[in-house]
Amino acid sequence: MTQEDREAAAAVMVEGQRAVANLAVLHGRLRPCFARVEPFGQAGKYLAGLMSDLPRKNGWTIAEHVGDRTPDRTQQLLNRAVWDHDQAQGVVRRFVVEELRGQPLRVGALDESGQEKGGEHTAGAKRQYMGCAGRVANGVNTVYCSYATPGGHALVGARIYVPEEQLADTERRAALGIPAEVEFKTKPRLAQDLLADMIADQTIPPWIAGDEVYGRAGKLRTFLQGNGIGYVMRVGCAFAVELVPGAKLRADAAVATHLAGRTHQRRWQVCSVTGSKGERAYAWAWLATTSPRHYLLIRKHLRTGELAYHYCHIPPGRPVTLMTLVRVACLRWPVEEGLCATRRSAVFPA
Repeated sequence: MTQEDREAAAAVMVEGQRAVANLAVLHGRLRPCFARVEPFGQAGKYLAGLMSDLPRKNGWTIAEHVGDRTPDRTQQLLNRAVWDHDQAQGVVRRFVVEELRGQPLRVGALDESGQEKGGEHTAGAKRQYMGCAGRVANGVNTVYCSYATPGGHALVGARIYVPEEQLADTERRAALGIPAEVEFKTKPRLAQDLLADMIADQTIPPWIAGDEVYGRAGKLRTFLQGNGIGYVMRVGCAFAVELVPGAKLRADAAVATHLAGRTHQRRWQVCSVTGSKGERAYAWAWLATTSPRHYLLIRKHLRTGELAYHYCHIPPGRPVTLMTLVRVACLRWPVEEGLCATRRSAVFPA
């Protein structure tokens, strides 16, 4: 074994010890979320199983890993045990923010993902488009928020999307165990609720990023602006922007007018950024609007010329550059990585 191999092995051991210590700290902070000690203890086992290097995680493999004879105790924890889910989510969120508070750029990345689920006895489950499957399938869609930084990221919030027809049917609603106070909410409204929780417990990052589902939601953008939070949101080519007073243009028309052709080549900057598919280079440009706080950010594929549009808000008093907005836009990808890890690791109730 070379000196380089020994140093690498030592680094892995140190990282592993740190992960175990962090998991113990997090588990300890979750104690107030549980009324009884038994489910709290089982939650610690469950966390250990999820964070292990098991190649395949399900009720049986986790039970074997943590020393349980069967998955019954974990199923009891997930299905019937009494514990405060929202409080636990807040504990995890504060723990993540505490660990990543020193990072130079912090972004809340919004996205939704589906989990295929057979049967008709789970709240939220219906035939709908499942991004995880790339097709229409029976399953549950959930809105997530990832706390993303250049040095690490983690999912810090989730809200299940419950279809309106399930809430309108009184008998089915009761059969699914949906509380009477639950109201229908769109995905952008669910995202807004997540962000409101983060504002309330002072864990909200300076920037929010999201895809078109959230970029075209005017109420969500207004909410963020009213709370002094910057955003870089994907929008479609038909999104209207005002570059000169009294005249609105589609985003694609704005690019064709102000950024196309040889005369505008210098307005594009090529930079390499890390995304969900690794390191990639794109050309980027931005256009000022009639609002001093709003910009249209455009990404262009170097080979195909394909364009992607982002509507950006910069809170008053916050200096910003093109590269800042580019980095915020590119920190949206960790939520996809987090969702993939969740699908690989999750053990869902029966």
